[in-house]
Amino acid sequence: MKIAVFAGDGASGGLKGYIKGFLSACSVDTSVNVSVICTSNYAEYIKESIAENVKIIVAESSALRLKDYIKGNSLSSEVIKIINEDKPDIVYFMNSVIPRGTENYVNIVGMHNQLYIDKEQLRRQKFGKTLISLYIQRHFALKSIKKADAVVFDSNHSLKQCCDNRISARKPIVALFGVEESERNSAGHKKEIGNPIELLYISTIFPYKNQIDLVKGISILKGRGYNIKLHLVGSGPQEYVDELKIEIQNLGLIQCTPGLNTLK
Repeated sequence: MKIAVFAGDGASGGLKGYIKGFLSACSVDTSVNVSVICTSNYAEYIKESIAENVKIIVAESSALRLKDYIKGNSLSSEVIKIINEDKPDIVYFMNSVIPRGTENYVNIVGMHNQLYIDKEQLRRQKFGKTLISLYIQRHFALKSIKKADAVVFDSNHSLKQCCDNRISARKPIVALFGVEESERNSAGHKKEIGNPIELLYISTIFPYKNQIDLVKGISILKGRGYNIKLHLVGSGPQEYVDELKIEIQNLGLIQCTPGLNTLK
């Protein structure tokens, strides 16, 4: 079997990790040949995860932007040519959206972003460019779910929420995000909890990323006597960053290093 994986530029950090994990797992079944279509920058990022049955095909035009969706949601002629020459059995779009151009193939879409399904999280955003952008992305993601030959969800909850919102998906499949539990236990190592307890959260700063709720939780734990530090690393629209900093001040937490948002 041959699978063409459309990775583009990897998009968000979470998606980059998701694709990288998928490519690492490809070594389990070497009878499947995988071609990864991506930009040169992303090719550099994933090169160490490539198994013998996986090859990288660099195409700078594979980096899709929001404006590309609005203009016609079509793959570039370069990418379409690459896919046609590769002659895959399946084209797997891991970025939640299936652009036009591969209608002659079996199309599978990976649904990694719960935000496209969870309307309540979307409603937490303030009106502006970010919200409009998210709704446009959601429109194309839901459209892709309905037209895909199969949809891969990264959790049972994700699939359930899709069903609860009456979003029909043809041949839904759940592929849990992460390694098997047995491998996780053998590969992991125990670490004693320090004093203070150090927590690290790396993410962009948006309401649906729940940094404010996390800060409130830290405040509750400190009120119960826990010696705890939270390190928030990430960036986002200034309005959300300012809102987070105000909440930190209102809760009486100390922002040790401006810009790094280390709280204690």
